[in-house]
Amino acid sequence: AIMKKSNDFVILGFLHLSKLPGQMPVAYLQGLGRPDLVAKLNLLELPIYMACLYYGVKHFGILGAAGAWLVRVAIDTSILNALVYRYLLLSRPTK
Repeated sequence: AIMKKSNDFVILGFLHLSKLPGQMPVAYLQGLGRPDLVAKLNLLELPIYMACLYYGVKHFGILGAAGAWLVRVAIDTSILNALVYRYLLLSRPTK
């Protein structure tokens, strides 16, 4: 039982670290004065995440919750990086 609990904590620790790549685009968009984009993205992700979380926990327990979180973080980071790339292209000086 103790080994199972320690494995769960390792999984949760890894999930906490998986959010780190998405923090830089969040800070950049907020620095541009566009925190609304991050908020709107989070609101769009919420129903999808909740459905995945419900299914994952019901069928796989903590590993299902971990999978739902990883999917959410991967989608979140990808979209945030795409938004930053778009703003970087728009902010380039023209000759």
